[in-house]
Amino acid sequence: ISARLGSKLPSIAGTTTIGGYDDGVQNGKVTTTWSRNAGSKAGTCRLTMDGYGLTFIHNFEIQEYGGLLRYSSTATNVTGTVTLTNVVDQAQTLS
Repeated sequence: ISARLGSKLPSIAGTTTIGGYDDGVQNGKVTTTWSRNAGSKAGTCRLTMDGYGLTFIHNFEIQEYGGLLRYSSTATNVTGTVTLTNVVDQAQTLS
């Protein structure tokens, strides 16, 4: 039995997450905006702390792997192997 794992990296254009902070002095809203082009492993994250008026911009890199899972089973055991390849940089593998 085998199963195919993995997919192409979709874009994330202006995906926003919102949270909060409380540092013991003040509290406020934290907003992060994530951006990355489709198929690219690199992107940026813009983090804004409203209470302090601070904005930080960070670069990030995604590691996404896809591959083939092969396994067999008996009444009491399952054994298998998986070989994974980075979908953006195919020289990177895990097995």
